[in-house]
This record gives sequence, structure tokens and C-alpha cells, in this order.
Amino acid sequence: MNIHIWRIRQDRLAAWFPVLLLALLAGLVYWLNNRVQQASLTPKERSTSPDYFLENFTGSKFGEDGKLRQVLTAGRLLHFFEQDVTQIDSPRYQLTEPERPAFSISATQSLVKGDGKDIYFYRHVKAVQASRIASNGPTTLTTEYLHVVPELERASTDRAILIESPQAQVRAVGMTLNNKTGEIKLHGQVEGTIIRKK
Repeated sequence: MNIHIWRIRQDRLAAWFPVLLLALLAGLVYWLNNRVQQASLTPKERSTSPDYFLENFTGSKFGEDGKLRQVLTAGRLLHFFEQDVTQIDSPRYQLTEPERPAFSISATQSLVKGDGKDIYFYRHVKAVQASRIASNGPTTLTTEYLHVVPELERASTDRAILIESPQAQVRAVGMTLNNKTGEIKLHGQVEGTIIRKK
């Protein structure tokens, strides 16, 4: 009886073997075709073609205590090997570090160069920092371009900016910010309005 069952299974496997072989060959042909197409691209085409991409993703980073520290959500991420550049569409980055006010930044697009030492945000850039005192409300910075160096906790722009808080509103062209020292330098055309509470 056992020999009979074994022979039936062997016959079924033999019947499926050509299908499995064809599937394996089709996968191999697809892989080889993809490699040949990549190799046949000109250097210019290779530099403008991403080597991988992600769509509608969320990336999270947790602290040693298991609590959520950083979250990046985006509509699409494209990595370009030749330039070592990552393009992120519709990025939204949120940071919650201990002993620091919550911070978020969003834009239409951002470019990350190399290993993330330089991040460039473009179009409709909005950075929001919560106040240490909840009743004071957040401070918001809007601009069309922002260069961020995360390691140094510095940000700069040569474009028009608007800084808004419940206490004041400031417009300027060009800014350098050092988050470690809390120092902000406004480069020119500075206009400010103090908002008095009723």
C-alpha cells in the first residue's frame, strides 16, 4: 500500500516537473534580460534610472528604551546608484527625542546625498517645533528650500522665510540656524510683528 502511494506521488511529481522547469527558466530569462538591459544603458541613462525604489512607505527608529524616536513617511523613494543620491517625494519627518520639544518637517520633495550628511528639502517646506511650554503653542518655519546637516544640527536657506509663533511673526530672506546653540541668523530684508495677547 505504501509503495502504491509513493508511486502515485512520484507520478504526480513527474507530471509537474516540466511546469516547474518552465517556471524556473522563465524566471532565469527575466533575470538575464533585466541584467542585459541594465548593461546596455548608456552612462547618462544609468545615472537617471533608479536602482531601487519604494512607494507609500513608513520607516521608524526606536530608542534604546523601546520608545519611538523618529518616523519618516513618504509617497515614493528613488535611489540613484551612480550619483549616490536618494530622492524622496512628499517626505514627512517626525522627531521625538527625550528632553526636547517634538519636531517635524515636510516638503514636496527632498534629496539625501551620500550617507545622509546633507539633506535638501524643496518646495512647500514646513518645519514645526513644539514649545517647551504647551500653552505657548508651536513655532513654524515655511520656505521653498532648506539645506539640513543632521550631524551638526544645522539648517540654512537663501530663500524667503516666514517664522510664525503665537507671540511673533518674522519674514526674512536667508537664514542660518544652529539647533545646538539655539542661534538663528537672518540674512536680510527682515520684518517682524509682535503679537500681543488680549
